[in-house]
Amino acid sequence: MNKMLWEQIKNNKLAIGAGIIMSSIYSVILVEGTDIISDQIDALLSTGSIDDYSFIWQLALMAVLGFLASYFSSLLIGKTAILSVSKIKSDIATAIPSMPYEYLNNNGTGKMVNKLVSDIDKLKMLLEETFPSAVTYIMTILVTCCYIAVTDIRLLATIIIFYPIMLSVSRRIAEKV
Repeated sequence: MNKMLWEQIKNNKLAIGAGIIMSSIYSVILVEGTDIISDQIDALLSTGSIDDYSFIWQLALMAVLGFLASYFSSLLIGKTAILSVSKIKSDIATAIPSMPYEYLNNNGTGKMVNKLVSDIDKLKMLLEETFPSAVTYIMTILVTCCYIAVTDIRLLATIIIFYPIMLSVSRRIAEKV
C-alpha cells in the first residue's frame, strides 16, 4: 500500500505542488490582512479616527484572493486524492483474484474487503486533509518566522530557542499529570 501511495504522489506531484503553493499564498494573505488591520487599529488609537477608508478595499481584495487560493488548493489536492484512491482501488481489485485460495479461505473475503475499505478511507483522509494541513502549518510557521525576523531578529532567536524548551517542559508536566 505504501508503494502505491508514493507512486500516486509521485505521479501527481504537479497538482500537489500547485495545491501547496496555493496554500502558501493563502497563508501569506492571512498575514498581510492581519498587518493591514493592525495598522488601522494603531492609526485609530493614535489619532482617534480613521481618515482613509481605502483599507476596506484592500481587505476585500485580500478576502477574495484568500478565498480563491484556499478553494484552488482544496480543489487540486482533493482531485488528486480522489484520483489516487480510485487508482489504488482499481489496482487492489485486479490483485484480489490472483491471490492464493488458501489466503482467501482463511481470512474471509468480508474481513478483507472491510480492511481494504478502511485503509482506502484513511488514505483518502491522509491525502485530502492531513497532508495539506501539515504543509499549510509548516508554511504558516515559515511565513510567520519571516515576518518576525523582519520585525526583530532577536525576538525570532528567542522564540526559536525557548519554544522547544517550553514544549519539552509542558510535555513532561502533562506526562506527570
